Amino acid sequence: MEGLSNQKIAERIFRSKFTVEKNVTGIYRKFGVPDRAAFVAKVLR
Repeated sequence: MEGLSNQKIAERIFRSKFTVEKNVTGIYRKFGVPDRAAFVAKVLR
């Protein structure tokens, strides 16, 4: 989503920042990456 922060994503989709952080963490875990930069690098490979 355009490099948005978790807070901005939460505002756009009408969810709490905590919910977004929880979901993002789950996505990182599934892809086996520690953070957003590693996730993007893995997806772009």
